[in-house]
Amino acid sequence: MAETYKHSYKSGEILMTSLSVYNTGYQRCEAGYQWGPGVRDHYCIHHILSGAGYYTVGEKTWKLEAGDTFILYPGVEVKYYADQQEPWEYAWAGFMGTYAASIIRNTGFLKERPFLKRGNVPDDQIRNGLEQIYNAKGNGYEEAVAMTGALYSLLSVFMHYHEGEDQERDAKLLYVEKAENYIETNYSYSVTVEDIADYVGISRSHLAGAVAKEGGVGIISTAQIGYDEEGFENDQAGCNLKAIKKHIRKAKELACGNGLVGVNIMVALKHYKEHVQAAVAAGADVIISGAGLPMNLPEFVSRTCRTKIAPIVSSKRATQLILKMWAHRYDRTADFIVVEGPKAGGHLGFSNEQLAHMDAINFDGEIRQIIDCKKEYEQRYQKNIPVIVAGGIFDQKDISHALDLGADGVQIASRFVATEECDASEAYKEAYIHASEENIEIIQSPVGMPGRALRNKFIDRVKRAKLPVSKCYNCLEKCSPQKVPYCITKALIDAVRGDVENGLVFCGANTGRIHEITTVHHLMQELAGDLQ
Repeated sequence: MAETYKHSYKSGEILMTSLSVYNTGYQRCEAGYQWGPGVRDHYCIHHILSGAGYYTVGEKTWKLEAGDTFILYPGVEVKYYADQQEPWEYAWAGFMGTYAASIIRNTGFLKERPFLKRGNVPDDQIRNGLEQIYNAKGNGYEEAVAMTGALYSLLSVFMHYHEGEDQERDAKLLYVEKAENYIETNYSYSVTVEDIADYVGISRSHLAGAVAKEGGVGIISTAQIGYDEEGFENDQAGCNLKAIKKHIRKAKELACGNGLVGVNIMVALKHYKEHVQAAVAAGADVIISGAGLPMNLPEFVSRTCRTKIAPIVSSKRATQLILKMWAHRYDRTADFIVVEGPKAGGHLGFSNEQLAHMDAINFDGEIRQIIDCKKEYEQRYQKNIPVIVAGGIFDQKDISHALDLGADGVQIASRFVATEECDASEAYKEAYIHASEENIEIIQSPVGMPGRALRNKFIDRVKRAKLPVSKCYNCLEKCSPQKVPYCITKALIDAVRGDVENGLVFCGANTGRIHEITTVHHLMQELAGDLQ
């Protein structure tokens, strides 16, 4: 056989988070040479230049030959090895980034069939594309741009020759493909299920990373996010800012280049500006902001920044006010809008009187009006502004209904609490699956807004008398420890740590319908299901 060789290059630092080349090279293998079984944390395309070999994923093994191309998916265990008589020679390019998953979904590669046979795509175009990536290698920013540019060109070749092919669509995308690209790129990345828990410790890196890994938008709650950091009792602000950066980084690592990772930052927080700036510095893909009107959010997020911003609203009036103010003061508009209904958990943008007569609220009409309202700003700024519906979204029926109203996607929270990946204690999750409609009620939060929570001993005590605040955690901008009925930080931390009877357990109106703990993967599959 011909002499074996291997020439490879690995990037020292990922300089572009949207799409970056991780490694590239080419190799002529000895007979039987094997990689794996193992798992990569990135995508990797191999094109066979000569010879043959075998590629195994799970219980399936395929023999591949010169001209064939196979792909490794992040997080999927694989094995591949050279033929004994005609060992293969191949070139490869590994890559990662927030755009990677959506691009691959538009090529001919499928997880069930992770290869393309010779003839599907011109051999010379694949070879040339891989050669251009390799020749552009280097550790500088200029080289990184050149490699990524060559990678885009190669991937576009696969996309071009895939056009018009009939294939089974990825179920997770069926209900979101109408969502416009709020990241403003040449490649479509649709808003999927957005996981958000607007309270301490429920949605941090573990849950957000798991949602993003499935192709969704995983949202980290920043409210007292650093409660378990060393020194929190003495320096809440510092610990929270440190934790924001830490959990964004960890979530992105868990996502393996899939989906998006963002944060929810309440306007009511005392260090709102600093929270936003920390999230931007950490590379958050999106920032959503509610529990008040985020009038000055654009001030802290540069229009040239890759982080996208969205207000959480509950009415056309609030939407008009925010969009008008952002346009007037900052000459920009929202990248998307989260419309949260009266059945949501946590803090609600409705009055106690409205919530007492919830059936009388025409929320469907409000959604339609908000969709009409944002059209003016879409035209003005020549961009799409997706509308994401939240609050009480439980199953496929609810998702389909939101899309029929004209929404572009949905936000789901409570159902993700009852997952193995949720960052809350097991006792907190158990409280969800044992809840009933009868023990869910509206409470008055120190934030100054009504909230929905599970009735327990804590809520019963609050109804009877004010609970003295022994320590102020400096969480809310407008909070007087002498006047508030209880300390919301202490109540939330107690609950998330497992004391669900003596803490505050926020939940959505449909929590009583949750009866088991599942995984993020299975829940995402269930929600996508047969949506058409």
